Amino acid sequence: ILGSNLMNLAFVLGGVCVIEPIEATDQVRTLVLPAMLLFTFFLWPMMATGGRVGRREAGLLLGGYALFSFYVYF
Repeated sequence: ILGSNLMNLAFVLGGVCVIEPIEATDQVRTLVLPAMLLFTFFLWPMMATGGRVGRREAGLLLGGYALFSFYVYF
């Protein structure tokens, strides 16, 4: 999952910026980027417990994502 996030950031966003530079808004700098880092750091200890994300951890991550999406869009 970490590798997927890094590849998306590196290739997709990097490819778009090669074509046309983009500007990060204040919302991206103050909310989206810290939230992405927070979810990544929460995922790390979860993966340390046997190399799998269990149902409870998946539910926590999904609930956090739902709250984040609700906050951003509404």
